[in-house]
Amino acid sequence: MTLLLVLTLLMTACWPLPDQTDSPILEPGEWHRIFNGKDLDGWETLGDLETSVADGILHIHASHPNNNAWVLTNRIYRNFNLELEFLMQDTNTNSGVLIRFEPQRQGLPNISAYEANIDWRLNHQNVMGTLENAARSNYSGGAEPGMWHKMRIEANGDRLNVFFDDRLICQTHNRRALSGKIGLQVPINQGGDIAFRNIRLQQLPDTPTLEAELERVFRSSTKPLVALVNDAALSGWHTIGEGKWTFDGAVLHGYSGNSHSFLVTDEVYKNFYLRCLFKIKKEDNSGIFIRKHPDSTAVNTTNAIECNIYDHNGFGHAYSTGSIVGHARAFSNLIDYEDWNVMEIMAKDNRLLLAINGDKSAEIYLPQPFNRAGNICLQAGTKVFTDNGPSDIYFKDLVIRDLDQ
Repeated sequence: MTLLLVLTLLMTACWPLPDQTDSPILEPGEWHRIFNGKDLDGWETLGDLETSVADGILHIHASHPNNNAWVLTNRIYRNFNLELEFLMQDTNTNSGVLIRFEPQRQGLPNISAYEANIDWRLNHQNVMGTLENAARSNYSGGAEPGMWHKMRIEANGDRLNVFFDDRLICQTHNRRALSGKIGLQVPINQGGDIAFRNIRLQQLPDTPTLEAELERVFRSSTKPLVALVNDAALSGWHTIGEGKWTFDGAVLHGYSGNSHSFLVTDEVYKNFYLRCLFKIKKEDNSGIFIRKHPDSTAVNTTNAIECNIYDHNGFGHAYSTGSIVGHARAFSNLIDYEDWNVMEIMAKDNRLLLAINGDKSAEIYLPQPFNRAGNICLQAGTKVFTDNGPSDIYFKDLVIRDLDQ
């Protein structure tokens, strides 16, 4: 009797009552299956859909094509790792995993939550793993309809990471919502079915948010903003490549010619805030490379980090303007090709944040080899994906705040 009583008390302590919607469900580090594989106990439906459970699998069926509906947890979660497997047959439809949906809001989930998209289409704004309206995934393929795939979402304070089959494909900081329900979306567009299994959650302890501190460091530092271009002789810079760079006292003009050209700082920088205005024609190619290895005589994505300025193929462009090439994708259509646009680059140790026209476009935790000081390089590039013709790029008001000085 004593052992039974102890076990009962332990189960009571670990298993949440229905109205304990904002308390930890388990000690941090333990995994808990939030779908029992038998029924929808602990879940509710929102919208018009059909569900069934068999053999540990939850099937969700769209009652009507283009119907937006969800299966939602009854309780609220704050900081967690969420892991699940999904299977969807139709490549012309899409679904999603919702986190931090605020139940006090009326109607279907919206901008107050985060949706990690499940979508096979590569030529699409919200590709697989994209956190809609927050960060675009760099997923480039590999999912197969009719096969089980795994998605994992880490939500810790304002830090959000999405993994597809154990590969990190999306990461960002965002404070839109810090707690809420978890949801599974009915397939939309063409309708159809999606199946989920092995849905489990690992509770994480509360951690302080990071973005406010980084904004303070980057934007509110008392260190001065210093002009990087000061004279027509382009003192403090050197060129790599055969293009042409000129400065008329206000506007810096780069022309690529028939090969890529770079204007490179003589100095190296590690932790800094850089801001500039740029103007470019659509399909012309440019970018700002940072932390180039100072011993390298070339500029590329193996020895530097590229903050891209290049749109050529709409949603199909792998790393459009505002992206960090090879690491984090920006949403498309962020700039005005008839006017000046603002780019801000914020580099602090192993973290890099990029903003276009005041809105965060991409961010990453840098791989270890790039956690170093390096040159800043302005690119005038050829049109790689079209006719390989020359490009023009215009910069002005190029300033830097060196946080290491």
